[in-house]
Amino acid sequence: MNPLLIAGAISKGKTIVWGLLKWLAILGFIGICLWGLYAGLIRPTTKPNPSTHQQAQQIVNYTLQPKSYFGCSNFRIAKPEKE
Repeated sequence: MNPLLIAGAISKGKTIVWGLLKWLAILGFIGICLWGLYAGLIRPTTKPNPSTHQQAQQIVNYTLQPKSYFGCSNFRIAKPEKE
């Protein structure tokens, strides 16, 4: 075997591998940037994290129960029996 052919093949192989690694790094960087834009700008708008929590000894959540009448609807807010 000719050592010059082997050395040339190894050199060409290194060039191909480094070229592939370069493109993978570029695509990875673009992917991370796009994910950062999504996680920073888009996701908080479409699905915000909860910002309030209820903390008390007793929590009373009033519920609205609509009753249908002719031509309008009536919302009664249930008051707790004990306060």
